[in-house]
Amino acid sequence: MKEFFKIIITTIIVGLIGAIGMWGVITNESDTELGWRIWGWLLAMVIIVIPTASFWTKQVGKVIDLDV
Repeated sequence: MKEFFKIIITTIIVGLIGAIGMWGVITNESDTELGWRIWGWLLAMVIIVIPTASFWTKQVGKVIDLDV
């Protein structure tokens, strides 16, 4: 039962992180002021791009025996 709750909690946290990142992207596409657009891109980069790049770098590194 603990494993089930761990999966649920993990899913909720990842969903929230994704939602915040998407908010950043959506903010960039709306007709807002430049400062909010920059904030949206920064938020999207920090929450979506950097962790994704880090994850895939590690995974590909394992496949090609790269010490990452």
